[in-house]
Amino acid sequence: MTADVERCKALLDQSLVLTTPLARLIGYSTAASLSKKALAENRALRDVVEEDGVLGQTDLDRVFDGAAAFAQAATKQSVL
Repeated sequence: MTADVERCKALLDQSLVLTTPLARLIGYSTAASLSKKALAENRALRDVVEEDGVLGQTDLDRVFDGAAAFAQAATKQSVL
């Protein structure tokens, strides 16, 4: 079985699971508010956070691209 890395990244960008690491950087209330907005508007969480301007590009990449790198590394492990 081979994972579609681009599809996994797209799904991760749409997922609200990244609210947790965001909360550590921008606070729970702000992270929750932005997550609710992304859900209500059916938008990627990264896009909403970027539009809001609460994080710089470096921190955005650290949260969102770091999660994608983790997902990609996890797909390289053998599945039994």
